[in-house]
Amino acid sequence: MSSTCRMLFAGFGGQGILFAGKFLAYKGLIEGKQVSWLPSYGPEM
Repeated sequence: MSSTCRMLFAGFGGQGILFAGKFLAYKGLIEGKQVSWLPSYGPEM
């Protein structure tokens, strides 16, 4: 059985959101899942 879970995190002011996405992607890799982590920075960077 195949299942898909899509998540979108949004935030500003720090790197907490980036860490959360990277952490979940790493956890998925450890469990043998196919994952993608695509960080995106705004024009203020």
